[in-house]
Amino acid sequence: GGISTSKNNQCERLIEGTINGCGSALNWYREKISKKYFFDIDKCLQTFKGEIIFTNGINGLGSPYWKELTPDFIGLSNFKKISDPPESQAVAAIVESIIFLVQININQIKKAGNIKSIRLTGGLANSKYICQLLADLSGLKVMRPDITEATARGSAWLASGLKKPWPAGSETQYYTPKPNQLLQSRFQKFHQFLTNSLQE
Repeated sequence: GGISTSKNNQCERLIEGTINGCGSALNWYREKISKKYFFDIDKCLQTFKGEIIFTNGINGLGSPYWKELTPDFIGLSNFKKISDPPESQAVAAIVESIIFLVQININQIKKAGNIKSIRLTGGLANSKYICQLLADLSGLKVMRPDITEATARGSAWLASGLKKPWPAGSETQYYTPKPNQLLQSRFQKFHQFLTNSLQE
């Protein structure tokens, strides 16, 4: 974490969780296996059977692990490596692994303080299914701003001294959590498999 703002007797800190394999994980799949330029992520998630997970070690695992991990597709029925799953299932498993890694970081951040909601930005935030799945898994409301590329905007907001609240925008969309036991179960299996793999 780091200090975002400080005044006479007050200090505000930021906590950062780093995931190395987000967009780069899809690029890895595109270059190594698929050779396709475009994936319909929402369609892949909508038709996902949930039979595989992806050990997303692209560029090494970020927080809270900071370790190397071989990227593989793993069958949930027997936890054996699958060399060439159907493309739509592979893409969905990759995207779901990103959501799972975000949730692992959320769980770590909760140890330092309460989280009320999630603001999701970046290229993958354009998928409504990703937004909903993250809400379902985290149990938190997810807000997707009208401008999803927010890095420069956020830097300017911090530099301004936080004098005004972050502008929500007229086209901001909100996703509220829904019960999703299958997603929760897959997350637990993903987390356990990841933990076991890193201990070997």
